[in-house]
Amino acid sequence: MPSKKNKGIRILHDIEVLNAAIVDIKFNNMSLRKASKFHNIPLTTLHDKIKGKQPLVPKRSLLTIGEEKRLARWLIEMAQRGFGKTRVEVRETARAIIAVRNKTIESQDLDKVPLPSTQWLNGFFSRHPEISSRTPMPLSKERAVVTPKAIEKWFMDFRQTIESIDPTIFTSPSRIFNADETGFGFDVKSRQVIACKGSKNVYNITANTKKQVTVLACCSAAGEYMPPLLIYPYKRVPKHNLLDAFPEALIQLSDKGWMTAAVFFTWLRDVFIPSTNHLTKPILLLVDGHASHTSLLETSTICHDNNIILYCLLPHASHIIQPLDQAFFSSVKSAWQKAVSKHISVTGAGVNLESFSGVLKTAWYKAATPEIASSSFRAAGIFPFNPDMIISSQKMWPSRSFSYDDAIVPDVSEAPSQCRPESTEPEYTEFDLNESSLNIYSLVPNVSETPSQQKSTEPESTEFDMNES
Repeated sequence: MPSKKNKGIRILHDIEVLNAAIVDIKFNNMSLRKASKFHNIPLTTLHDKIKGKQPLVPKRSLLTIGEEKRLARWLIEMAQRGFGKTRVEVRETARAIIAVRNKTIESQDLDKVPLPSTQWLNGFFSRHPEISSRTPMPLSKERAVVTPKAIEKWFMDFRQTIESIDPTIFTSPSRIFNADETGFGFDVKSRQVIACKGSKNVYNITANTKKQVTVLACCSAAGEYMPPLLIYPYKRVPKHNLLDAFPEALIQLSDKGWMTAAVFFTWLRDVFIPSTNHLTKPILLLVDGHASHTSLLETSTICHDNNIILYCLLPHASHIIQPLDQAFFSSVKSAWQKAVSKHISVTGAGVNLESFSGVLKTAWYKAATPEIASSSFRAAGIFPFNPDMIISSQKMWPSRSFSYDDAIVPDVSEAPSQCRPESTEPEYTEFDLNESSLNIYSLVPNVSETPSQQKSTEPESTEFDMNES
């Protein structure tokens, strides 16, 4: 069976160069072959353009030349920083570009914009040979537990990238930030309580809902905190003020109370950027690989325009190198448990959506201290920059049990038993960038969402026999 011929790379020629070649042929008596060589245009292409077999500009171009170049640059930048996009995500991003360009389309009607075909995607790759579709190396659940070599390589790449932009960042803790989200459930795990020995039924007051509120936290290595963003599970704007007890906080809504790309973008635009305008640029913002942090092209654009380096942490390693996971979240969750217990003892009722902000306020201000922030960045090896401390720490013991490169395997019974991998499922969000705002109650469009992982640090008390003590 004869093999198929490889298709050549299609190149979009500058319209001005094409016009100049046509003028030389028609009015300056230049031959077709000479014009082809002089203007560096293939002979068949120039022939088809003159004869009208091909239009000078494609009639059905989904994206303009500028939009395609912008998309290609974005894909390269995302891949370099650890946010590689799938083929489907590229097509969805192209659809978002078309929708944003067509300002007559409302956010709720974005599904009516057809998804670019795989044929368009293949043509896009042909027109931009600098990018290609690559298959990432598959990792099993066990191998996903990062190895010391993976951590060392990430730190090395991280340092090289940042120093190539501005090496003074590593000496400026006020310019190094970490943002992450965590979920707060209302039906917290019941602790053991003291009861009469032999009692068959022992009860505990809890919330009557399984809903949760996601909280986005952000702080710098210098100990500066952004106001927390509370994402409530509402489809419509509630009539009552959910932040009445915590007016310093910010609010957004999504269908299930989860982080979305739309919410993250508005937080960047309305909170992070205005709060950091006084700082020397560029500034560094570390985030994990959750799709909500990068699935919008506008997120990369707004970071570039405001001189913000959005850098991805190593996948499956947030429990090791994400600052907020080192000290802050465990502190705020511990304070949250105590605040919930106090709320129940005072009111006789569990926490609900209406009382959540007031209970969180108590826990937030107990944990959001400069000391906890600086210790979080120090424990992650980010500031001061110290990857050797992470590689040699007990945090790496579980992963070494899966590594064939280590001559000595530590006793994993002494290693930490829990880690928090982040979600890597692809997500895509489309919305009107001019409508969403964090300064007021605003509806987030009905988009695909991925829950943020919850962290629990609940203590347990011990039941004992009162007659024996």
